[in-house]
This record gives sequence, structure tokens and C-alpha cells, in this order.
Amino acid sequence: MVLHLVINEQGEPLAALVTAGNLDDRKPVQQLCQGLYGKVIADKGYINKDLREILQEDSITLIYKVRKNMKPEPLSDVDDIHIISAASDNPNVATVSVETDSVVITGNAAGTTTITVSATDDSGQDNAEAIPVTFMVTVNEPPPPLLVEGSVSLA
Repeated sequence: MVLHLVINEQGEPLAALVTAGNLDDRKPVQQLCQGLYGKVIADKGYINKDLREILQEDSITLIYKVRKNMKPEPLSDVDDIHIISAASDNPNVATVSVETDSVVITGNAAGTTTITVSATDDSGQDNAEAIPVTFMVTVNEPPPPLLVEGSVSLA
């Protein structure tokens, strides 16, 4: 299962959709962006020239980091950002990490935590301003550990 989530700059959810893990990530994008305008920042799983053009017709700019073998799309200075950090205010409930072009949230125990993801431009300037996005994550009770009864033989 894959959770596709659209949030605004304040971290408020605008749209969410859960799809099968084997579904192309780009398929639900138009549905998720219906009624929106502005910029959508996505990871490499959403790269598609046709999708970018379709969203542009709806006044949406699709921004993603290109793969190494791709010609970069022109971006304004404002759009050229990179995720640099992510934090959970309660790691007992959920931890968060940044892996190349994705934010990975791992539930550890039932409860609610606030996740903050900060991004900054990659200009190398000392005065580059970080842009934080904060949102809440609720973790339901994880399933109990699997209990295997009987004897175990290591042959």
C-alpha cells in the first residue's frame, strides 16, 4: 500500500489517497490535484513529461529532482529546493528520516506526533532560508508480535 498525500505550506492535508503498492505512482496525481493550483513538489517516482504538461494546463507546476541521466527542467530560484532534514517531536510514536528524495516515517507505538520537514535552496549561500512544513501523524496500535508455539529445530 502507498499513501499519496498532498499538504499545503502549513502542513495541512489537502488530499490523500491509498493505492496498491504495484500501481504506478503517477496514476492518482490528477485526481489528488483536482481543484488545486500552484506548485506540487514530488519525488522521482512522479517524473513524467506528459503529466507535467497536463498539470500545467490546470495551473499546476510539477517540481521534482531529475534523475542523473535526464536533462534538468528549468526552475525558478524559488522552486529549486532540496529536503535537508526531518524530525519527529515524539520518536517513541514515530521516527522520520530523509533518504535521497523521500521522507520515510516509521510508526513505533500508538499515539500522535508532530513531524517537521525542513527544506532549503541549494544555492550554497550562507543566508539560504529553511522552509519548514509541520504535520501531525497518528499511529494506531501496531499488531502484537507473532507468537510461534512448539519446538524449533535448527538442522
